[in-house]
Amino acid sequence: MRSLSYPVDAFMSYIHLETDGYDEVHRKRLMVTTSMLAVAAICIVLIGGGYVLFASLWILGVNLGLLGYLAVTKTAGDTVFEAYIWMMCIPTMCLDLKSAARGVNRDWPLFIVYLDLLLMCKVGRGATYRILGLLTVWMILTQGELAHRYGLFDVWFVSKNDLTMRCNCSDPPCVGEIGLVWGSLVPVLFVVFLDFYITKGFANRWEEEKRKMAASIEATECIATALASFDLAMAAASLDSN
Repeated sequence: MRSLSYPVDAFMSYIHLETDGYDEVHRKRLMVTTSMLAVAAICIVLIGGGYVLFASLWILGVNLGLLGYLAVTKTAGDTVFEAYIWMMCIPTMCLDLKSAARGVNRDWPLFIVYLDLLLMCKVGRGATYRILGLLTVWMILTQGELAHRYGLFDVWFVSKNDLTMRCNCSDPPCVGEIGLVWGSLVPVLFVVFLDFYITKGFANRWEEEKRKMAASIEATECIATALASFDLAMAAASLDSN
């Protein structure tokens, strides 16, 4: 990770503005680091022969576009970050649909990463709830397809001769046992909402600690200024007000 800090620091030195506050700098660094990691990972996948070309190219384009936007505008507002997360949700759903149809490990846990990023960056509450709602609906739809086979997996064609297909029925993907499929959804959603609750609490406590630290620094500055000018009344007032 140390080697990654050099290109990130170089890019940050270009897009950093003197007027940027702590939150703005934090959001910019997070977006740059995430995008550079995504670009590097997808390039490796494409060079190695990625099996989902559309999703890979989409992720590559989104992250290169974000880096270009930051380079031109040097801003990283809440709207930009939320739009970035929404654009990353589209290939994630495509990859998850492919994995679910093939019967291999799913990709939906990436949604939890997106939620945690939104919470830690203090993007508007509506954004986090919208992503959480999308994940919940997506889980219900895919579990419904596993239990009832209404055709969602057919949207993404999977060869019946695919060696990774873990089904023994004549028309894969196979219908799962209804009780088992829907029953497994409950603990999954419980973990998702528990993670959301814990991360939200941590983000709120972190924000509170930042406010306390900022207030302490401001009070110390006022007191030091008052003492330097031998104004004891002003120093006492600064202590009382903070």
